[in-house]
Amino acid sequence: MGWKQIKSCGGRTRTLHLKGADEITTAEEVKQALKATGQIRHKEDLIVKTLRPTRFGTQYGTIVMNRKDAEVILRQGKVKIGLNNCEIEEKIDIFKCYKCWGYGHSAAQCNGEDRSNLCQRCTGADHIRTGCNKDPYCPLCATEGHMAGEAVCGALRRATQRPSSRGLRPSTVNREQILEGAEEGG
Repeated sequence: MGWKQIKSCGGRTRTLHLKGADEITTAEEVKQALKATGQIRHKEDLIVKTLRPTRFGTQYGTIVMNRKDAEVILRQGKVKIGLNNCEIEEKIDIFKCYKCWGYGHSAAQCNGEDRSNLCQRCTGADHIRTGCNKDPYCPLCATEGHMAGEAVCGALRRATQRPSSRGLRPSTVNREQILEGAEEGG
């Protein structure tokens, strides 16, 4: 079953992130390790979409699997692949507004400041990000040193905060709870 077919399964699947696989791990090895847990009942829905290298000599992967299988794997939190115990987390999708650059809503519902014509690096009005040499500034954090949406951005971190770090089990969190958290923080 290919990715297009899985995507059209209408809520039957979940997307997970895998962290900590060694740099030579293959997609097939990830699949075999997940199947070896004995918790995957819908093997036909298991797809390793990507494995991407990190700067730390490990890989980060995106996995799509059956919703019920994913809940079991998420409760375990880790899977052994080769010599590594790799973390498994649920992918959290957030809305990003291209008008105000905030999170938790789209431009159509935005009541925030229109930043769509500003430089995304420094928020200057007289140029665009390409070729900007000014220091980065984040209007969401009101902080110099980073742009809105970079990994160090407090607004982005609040919007993407993992459910388990809020004291909730990943399997008990729904999209509305995640979006509420994003709106509160950004």
